[in-house]
Amino acid sequence: MKLTLRQKTLKLMDTFEMTDETGRMLFSAKGRISVGKRVDLLDSLGESVGYVRERLVDLLPHYMIYEGDEHIGDIVKDLSVVRDRFSFTFSKWVVKADLVGFSYEILEGRRVVAKISRRAVRVVHPVYDIEIADDADTVRVLLAVMAILAMSSEKDYKDNLLRRG
Repeated sequence: MKLTLRQKTLKLMDTFEMTDETGRMLFSAKGRISVGKRVDLLDSLGESVGYVRERLVDLLPHYMIYEGDEHIGDIVKDLSVVRDRFSFTFSKWVVKADLVGFSYEILEGRRVVAKISRRAVRVVHPVYDIEIADDADTVRVLLAVMAILAMSSEKDYKDNLLRRG
């Protein structure tokens, strides 16, 4: 399955639209104000299918993933000097980023579960192409993508603050 994700970043909340190759919206995601970041994943009818919520007490970025209201596991940013890397507690998935953080692969062993690629550099409203393996759980992959992008945008935000200050 191939999807296009358009991110609309606001100061307090992120919103996302995910469309198929014909432009039909299949999913959307909306940030919510809560303790820590929270992003809800909605189906095409606007019904919640899950959410990711930031866990604030850890040294490294850490998000809890919920399918419906059930906590299915966590995604944690691993300590890495060269490039971003994330691991999951609910599967054997790992996420590896390229050196500049514009593309990611979700891997299970050597099998590619999904590829996420950011299109040409856009400061406002970035666009991502997502390719999900046919046998992968689309909702779980998209929940993982929401957590990865939330952690990446937080890193970009902190980097920009450091450059300005």
